[in-house]
Amino acid sequence: MKVVHENFEKMAKKAHGLRVLGSAALNMSMVALGAADANYEFGIHAWDVCAGDLIVREAGGVVIDPAGGEFDIMSRRVLAAATPELAQEISKVLTQFNPLPRDD
Repeated sequence: MKVVHENFEKMAKKAHGLRVLGSAALNMSMVALGAADANYEFGIHAWDVCAGDLIVREAGGVVIDPAGGEFDIMSRRVLAAATPELAQEISKVLTQFNPLPRDD
């Protein structure tokens, strides 16, 4: 997917390191733990992020829409970050992608 490659290139220029652990909840938990500063995903489903959303918020982090607005668990888009300022900074850099809703 072109947007994934484009965002990876953009973030690689600004980040100390990039990691993808294979699970949205695990990636978001790394933000809550302080082992990662932020995590974003497009095309993800509610069941993949519902626990991560709670864990990040309970740890004092923030979960928003990657465009910078309020997080909608059904939107298939998520950005978790250690601080609101970092989340907003990342949202300005990302190329946005709006996945289609599932039909089932």
